[in-house]
Amino acid sequence: EPTTYDERPLQVALPEALAKHGSRCFVVACHACQFLARDIIDCCLVAGASFAVCPCCPKDEQGRVQAAAQAMGVDFGAAMVLAEMGRLSVHCDVRLRTFDSAVSPMNRILLGRAGLVTSNAEDVSSKREAACRLQSAYERAQR
Repeated sequence: EPTTYDERPLQVALPEALAKHGSRCFVVACHACQFLARDIIDCCLVAGASFAVCPCCPKDEQGRVQAAAQAMGVDFGAAMVLAEMGRLSVHCDVRLRTFDSAVSPMNRILLGRAGLVTSNAEDVSSKREAACRLQSAYERAQR
């Protein structure tokens, strides 16, 4: 199928395109400013589409992430990407990649693969195994 260009607002055009092509799409967004990165990712999650999004110009409406980043001496942009990864981790397999910061100081790429979230049973089993390992570590430390 040939490439087409759509000049409508993203919030209208992307959901429509994804509804048409669904999980066969891989959405790429470079320099997705502030809320646009989240809008793109959320559209992909609804449609079951995978994505690669380079968020930039982070904005923290409540200021909580920014305050935490300052208190911990962490770069605000990095903190926002980590917070977004936490939000996404229950919806898809999310990974972080970076590229040369000479290309852009906002050199982070969020990769999301739809349909690869672990089930609740796997999470419970994993937590049970981690609890056993932690208990063993405590017992060794008490000897």
